[in-house]
Amino acid sequence: MNMKINNIFIVFCVVIFAVAASVEFEKQDSIHKLIRQTYSNLQREQAKHDQEFKKFPTQFAKQKGLYSSDIKLNFMDSSNSFFAHLLRELFSVYDNNMFVTNFVILGLLEASDLGQVQLDNKSLEEALDALLTFKDKNQKNNTTPVYNFWQQINVNGTWQSYPVNLENVVDIYNSLPPFIQKLSSLFGISPEELKQMVSSFVIPPDNDDSGINIALGSFLRSHKEKFPSLYSKWESQNNDYEGFYSIVKKYAYRPLTQQFQSNFSTNASDIIDPRTYYYLHEFIQKNSEYPISLFSTWLINQNDEKQNVVKQPFHTNNVDLTVNANSLFGLNSLLTTLSQEEAENLFSKDLDLKGLHRNVTNLLAYGIESGIVLSRPDLALTYYPSEYDFYWFVARNVHLLRTAKQNSKLHFEELEYCLSTLEDSLLNFGIQQLIGQSQTDDNGNVFWEGFLGNYANKSYHEDRLFSTAVTLNTLLDAYTFTSSDLTKRVYILNTPEQVKKIIQKTVDFILSVSENYKTPKMNTFFSGSVKGFQSLPFFYPSNYGLYLNNGTYINPSTAQMSNISDDLVVAFKGTVSEQEYEQYLNQKWFSMPTPQNFTGFNEPQNAFPFWSSKSITDVFIVQALSKYQTLI
Repeated sequence: MNMKINNIFIVFCVVIFAVAASVEFEKQDSIHKLIRQTYSNLQREQAKHDQEFKKFPTQFAKQKGLYSSDIKLNFMDSSNSFFAHLLRELFSVYDNNMFVTNFVILGLLEASDLGQVQLDNKSLEEALDALLTFKDKNQKNNTTPVYNFWQQINVNGTWQSYPVNLENVVDIYNSLPPFIQKLSSLFGISPEELKQMVSSFVIPPDNDDSGINIALGSFLRSHKEKFPSLYSKWESQNNDYEGFYSIVKKYAYRPLTQQFQSNFSTNASDIIDPRTYYYLHEFIQKNSEYPISLFSTWLINQNDEKQNVVKQPFHTNNVDLTVNANSLFGLNSLLTTLSQEEAENLFSKDLDLKGLHRNVTNLLAYGIESGIVLSRPDLALTYYPSEYDFYWFVARNVHLLRTAKQNSKLHFEELEYCLSTLEDSLLNFGIQQLIGQSQTDDNGNVFWEGFLGNYANKSYHEDRLFSTAVTLNTLLDAYTFTSSDLTKRVYILNTPEQVKKIIQKTVDFILSVSENYKTPKMNTFFSGSVKGFQSLPFFYPSNYGLYLNNGTYINPSTAQMSNISDDLVVAFKGTVSEQEYEQYLNQKWFSMPTPQNFTGFNEPQNAFPFWSSKSITDVFIVQALSKYQTLI
C-alpha cells in the first residue's frame, strides 16, 4: 500500500514538474519571439536614406542611419479628455538627433553580446556614420569627442545647432494669419512662447550627448575584435580624451571657487541656474569642507556664447542629475576599457578629474537618498521628466563597475568608491522607492507608469510600456553582473526573492501587453528645462541679474516681471548660508513667490515640448528581455 502511494506521489511530482517546465518553455519561447519582433520593428524605424523637408505635402527631413524620434507637446485639459489624448498622440515633428540613435546602438550591441539578436552590420555602420556627423565643428582639434544634440550649420564662421524640421514647421506657423496662430493658446502655448521656444534651440554642445558617445566608443573598444571596422572608425575621430575632459573641467560647476581655487576655474564657474541652486543648496552645504565640482549640462559658459548663434537656454548653465549619471557612465566606461597605462595617464594624476568623479558619485547618491528626484523632478531632473530614466542611468553605472570588478578591471580607488556608494544608495533606497511606485494588473503582473496621459483619475497608459521596460532594466542592472564570457547575467549574492519575483512578474506584464499591437509606446525620454510656469528660472532665489546687451545689473528680488527679457541673465553666484537662503525663500522674485511645491507635469493649459521615441521603448524592451533570458 505504501509503495503504491509513493509511486502515485512520484508520478504526481513528475507531472507537476513537466507542467512547470512546459510553462517556462512557452514563456522563454514567447520572450524570444518578442525580442525578434521588436528588433524587426526597430529596423523599420531606422531611416534608410536622406530625405529633405517639403512644405506641401508635408514631408519631414530625415538623416540616413538615424532612428526615429518625435517632438511632441504635452497637451492637457481639465478632464484629461480623449481629444487631449489624441493631440498628444498624433501631434509630432520628426526630429533628427544623435541622442536616441546612440542609445539604440548601445542597447542592440548589449543584446547581441548576450546572444539574443543577430545584428545587421550595414545598419550599424549607417547608424555610426550618422552619429559622427554630430561632432562639434567649433572645436580646434577635430578628434575631441564633444558632441551636439543636433547637427550644425555654419553661420558667419560659427557652427550652430539646427533642428531642421522644427525650424521649418515654425516658419510655416509664422506665415499663418494671426487668428490661426492664436489657436495654439487654447492648448497652453501662446504664439510668443512658441517663437521664444524655438529661438532657444541654438544650443551648445553638452556633456550628455558627449558622455553617451564616449560610452558607446568604450563598448566598441572592448569588442574591437568583434566589430573592428566600427571601432576603428569611431576611435579615429574620437581619441582626444585629455582635450575633452579639459573642456569638461573648464565648464564644470564649482560653487565654492571663492574658498577652493582650481586651475580650471573661470569667473563663471560658480554661476548657476537658480533652479539648480534651489535643489542643490543642501548638498552644497553638507559638502562645503571640500572643493565641489559637478558636470554642468552645457560645454560652454556665458563668456563664450555667440549671440543668436550659440547660447545656453537663459544664458545660464545648470546641473541635471540624469546628465551627471550619463556623464559619469561615459567616464567609467572609458576608464574600464582603456589599457591600464592609458587610464592612468588620463586619470591617476589628474586631481581635478578625480575630484569631479567623486563629487558626482556623491551627488547621485544624494539624489536618491534625499528623495529629491521624486519631490522635485522638475528641477533635479532638468531635462528628464521621467524619474525612471534616472534610476536606470545610476543602475547601469553600478552594473558596469561591478562587472569590471569581477574581471579585475577596477584600477582606481575612485571607481571602487563609486561602485560601493552607488550600489548602497540604489539597493538600500532607490529600489524601495521604485517598488513603492509599482502597480499590479488583474493577473498580478507588475508595471510602472509615468505622468504622460495620467491625470484627473484617468490614464491612457501612454508611457506605461516605456516606464516598465526602463524599470526592468534598472532592476536587472542593480542586481546582476555580466559573466566573464559576456554571455550571461548573474544575480549577485543575497538578491532578495521579492526582487526576483517582481522581475518575473514585470516580464510577464511586458509579454501580455505586447500581444496588443495598439499598446502605446510613447515616452517622455527627455524634454526642455521648462515644463510650465513654475519651472521658469526667474522665480527662484537668485543673487545675480545682468542684461547682456548693455551690461546693466538688476536686483531680481525687487524687479518686476516686465523686466524679464531675452538678454537677461538670472543666476545664483557662489553660496550663502542655509539661514540666508531660507530668508530668500520667503521673498518674491520678479514679483512672484518661489514655487516650493511641485504640482506635477500635467497642469491644464500648460503644454510643454517633450521628445518621444518608439525606437527607445523598443530597444529598452530588447535590452531588458535579453538580460532576463540569460539570467543564471
